[in-house]
Amino acid sequence: MATKITSHVIADNAVTDAKLHSDFTATTQSASDNTTSVATTAYVTTAIANLADSAPSTLNTLNELAAALGDDASFSTTVTNSIATKLPLAGGTLTGDVQAPGVYIGSTNTSYDLYNNGSSYLNGSVIVDDNLTVDGNVVINEAGADKDFRVESVDSSHMLHVDGGNNKVLVQAVNTDSVTNSATMIAASAFEINGNSGEGSDILRFFAMADGTGNYGMEVSNSTGNASYDLLINPINGGNVAIGTSSPEDKFHIEKTGSGTQTAIRLANENTSAGAGPQILFTSGTSDYGAAISSYGTALNAADLFFKAGGNTPRLRIHSDGNIDASTNSNTTALRIPNGTTAQRPTGATGMMRYNTSNSKVEAYIGSAWESLATGFEASGGTETTATISGVNYKIHAFTSSGTFTVTTGSAAIDVLIVSGGGGGGGSTAGGGGAGGLIYQTGVGVLAGNYTITIGAGGAGSRRSDQGAANNTNGTNTTAFSYTAIGGGYGYSGYSSGSRLPSSGGSGGGGGAYSGNDIATSSGAAGTSGQGYAGGAGNDSTNWGGGGGGGATAVGVDQTGTRAGGAGSNKSSVFGTTYGESGVFAGGGGGGAYNNGVTQGGTGGGGNGGDGQNHAATAATANTGGGGGGGGFYQYGPGGGAGGSGIVIIRYTV
Repeated sequence: MATKITSHVIADNAVTDAKLHSDFTATTQSASDNTTSVATTAYVTTAIANLADSAPSTLNTLNELAAALGDDASFSTTVTNSIATKLPLAGGTLTGDVQAPGVYIGSTNTSYDLYNNGSSYLNGSVIVDDNLTVDGNVVINEAGADKDFRVESVDSSHMLHVDGGNNKVLVQAVNTDSVTNSATMIAASAFEINGNSGEGSDILRFFAMADGTGNYGMEVSNSTGNASYDLLINPINGGNVAIGTSSPEDKFHIEKTGSGTQTAIRLANENTSAGAGPQILFTSGTSDYGAAISSYGTALNAADLFFKAGGNTPRLRIHSDGNIDASTNSNTTALRIPNGTTAQRPTGATGMMRYNTSNSKVEAYIGSAWESLATGFEASGGTETTATISGVNYKIHAFTSSGTFTVTTGSAAIDVLIVSGGGGGGGSTAGGGGAGGLIYQTGVGVLAGNYTITIGAGGAGSRRSDQGAANNTNGTNTTAFSYTAIGGGYGYSGYSSGSRLPSSGGSGGGGGAYSGNDIATSSGAAGTSGQGYAGGAGNDSTNWGGGGGGGATAVGVDQTGTRAGGAGSNKSSVFGTTYGESGVFAGGGGGGAYNNGVTQGGTGGGGNGGDGQNHAATAATANTGGGGGGGGFYQYGPGGGAGGSGIVIIRYTV
């Protein structure tokens, strides 16, 4: 029977487990019950399950939760301090580097603005209000996209523009002023490259000259634009530079297309004074001198062109009027023209000139054929030689007998020596024959054609008086180019009857003397003015005999002296020494003597005089125009000597 409790006070220890029934049960309260009702096992199990709230099996015990919090009894303080070091959502200042495998600005990573995946990508607007430093790769416009990158300025929305769609990088400047000085150049500069770490020393600038002009400039200077620096193109490894072509063939290749004459290069000098034109200098190695081409003058239509060589010295000048001057700077050298054989002649065009090595002539194409110039003059006739006299080259024609001087090409001023035949010497106690007349004429003009040359013969010498009457004769005249040299006069011939006085001529014959002659004494005969001199007189009562014949430059010596013939004219400095007596012409013949002793003929081919015992008179030298020697006493010798024949010598420069 069950015990009933009638009082609400139960003594301590009145109820024990042994006294309780093993099947004791109680009513389970709701989970929200907060009274003092008995908590059944069901209530407790539900309360614990609600506390775990389906937590993972590894976090559903207090021990597991403590381990997850790092067994940190001050976990709240630790987390608070850690959060304090983070950037707030409202923004703030980062004092260190930011490193992240991925940063998304936007709702999803498919529409990101900034994302780091080994490189950096910008897609959208990024505003940096201070310095931006990137230590790594920055990719703008990822492959496959067509987004652009640009930097704006106050005046241009595309100051620096990376055009991703067209693969271009552009720099745009807004310049409305002409660039005329350093200040406007700096203002117009759109792109600059500074050569040093600090701005100011050397800057390469690119700029537009003025808005809408289409002209652009490039200059190396400093920050103020007032310094001059060199602009080098391919200075390290070389390479060609081209303007107007994509295929340069040389170090600097310029091409300009268009019909007619196209100016490809223009050189100018800001200095407009005379002689300050621009110049192109060609040098070798480090030398400052070589060859050059320069202009001289201030106007295009009045400028001369100089070609310089040998220390930058002018050698050739082309005048603005078209004349070519090779005597610039007192040039004393020569201008060499093309040369070759006759077979190598090019197709002719009027005005061509060359040196023909086949005939050693300078020739020109005149009209429709090549014609030899040959210094502008060609001639033939006589004995032709060449000679260098006083450093000048001459061609010489010597006529020792009559002939024709033929001018085949051109015209010239020639020098001419004309000598006639000398007179014959007298027969006994006789005078020497006078020299032939001598004419020396310079600058004689000749044209193409034939010129007759007539050479005078020497006069005959006389026989002795005991052999018959005197028969000596004057020399014959020589003519050339309308000039006539008069033949020399014969000398005196004496005899007891039939003595003959001397004859005048180019140079006069010498006089004679002997007491037994019907004409005992005689003066010398006169010469021709400008061609020769008079003969010497014969007048000596002790040493009977004749005077010398006159010469080209002196009177014959009279009988009281040496009786020598007058001296001839020395032309060796003009025609050389091949002809005449070593270049001397027209000496008078020596006079004859009664007593023993030879008398000399005048220098220039004059014959010697004879005497009465051992010496016969001699003839003058041929082609000298000398007078014949006079005979001595009638009992000895053949009589007088013959005069020398004349000569004509012509020279002209070659």
